[in-house]
Amino acid sequence: MTYPELRAIIQTYSEDFEASFVSNIDTFITLAESRILLRVRLPRFRKDVTATMVATENLLATPSDFLAPDSFSVVTANGLVFPQNKDSEFLDECYPDPTEVGVPRFYCYLNESSLKFGPAPDQNYPANLGYFYQPPSITTAGTSWLGTFFAHALISGSLVEAAKYQKAEDNLYARFDAAFEKDLAMDQQYTKGRTKKDTYEEPDARVKV
Repeated sequence: MTYPELRAIIQTYSEDFEASFVSNIDTFITLAESRILLRVRLPRFRKDVTATMVATENLLATPSDFLAPDSFSVVTANGLVFPQNKDSEFLDECYPDPTEVGVPRFYCYLNESSLKFGPAPDQNYPANLGYFYQPPSITTAGTSWLGTFFAHALISGSLVEAAKYQKAEDNLYARFDAAFEKDLAMDQQYTKGRTKKDTYEEPDARVKV
């Protein structure tokens, strides 16, 4: 499905051709794209990059298109070390002294631009970061992977945002929202059950075929 086709579908389903509604359709689409990417870990939107951890620095800048971490490993003289993903409070409690150093055992997503480690590295270490990224929107690219393979969720998510804008009746909004949640559940099953063949820190969610 292309960008013009998606716009036409949104207008037809919403039965709204008023100028201000039409001018906000791109916003409905981009909000729907963001909700899908935040809720479903699609392997198509995963990257692997290398980085350097600097001695005594417990923060590492993330790439500009970073959305969420997926994996992290530290290259040491004895091989790869895989720090566990925790939350920031856990790291603060375990490593209250910011001068404590060593091979990092844990990391967390601190904010949109930084990962935090505990303890801070005792020397410079090469590292590997796997992460999910924010792809270009169909509104700017004309086509997208979501539009081609996950069009059902993109349509229903856009209609949810359109219904919010229209202040639609509760039953209509609920219908669109339920359809979107159903589409997301199907996409999550695909992602966790059909594309992942083994797990390390998560329960196995493979789908039998």
